[in-house]
Amino acid sequence: MAEIQIRGAFPDIASAQLPEFAAVAEEVLTSIRNEAGVLQYDVFVDDGRRAAVVLQRYADSEAVLRTLAATREHVRRLAQLGGGLRMEIFGDPSPQLRQVFAASHTASAAPTYSPADRVVVSGPCGTTTGPNRSALPRPRCWPPCPTAR
Repeated sequence: MAEIQIRGAFPDIASAQLPEFAAVAEEVLTSIRNEAGVLQYDVFVDDGRRAAVVLQRYADSEAVLRTLAATREHVRRLAQLGGGLRMEIFGDPSPQLRQVFAASHTASAAPTYSPADRVVVSGPCGTTTGPNRSALPRPRCWPPCPTAR
């Protein structure tokens, strides 16, 4: 089992749409409150009440798939009301979940961040290694250490 975290952002909620956005968000929260594998599902609205962020944590990819199936229409409506939906995915999604995200108009462009155990950073200024070493930039020390050149 690999925990999955998702950060969803609704960047532009029109003030006239805020009451409906809040009502739909509450419907989502109510519908998944006791769903197995949902560890966190919190909605935050900025001080100006113009943008919202949803932080989600799931026990595994199966829990994400169940939640997506249960909330699909609500999330579409929230995206319409909230000026779109931008997502970031953290963890190691199952192949099936990756397929669902790839087919989704909102999640297909979402970056997926793999667990840190796939990348090793060590050494005084950081020697980066991973599955594809050439694709990983060398970290920079700040303040610069004596071995940084």
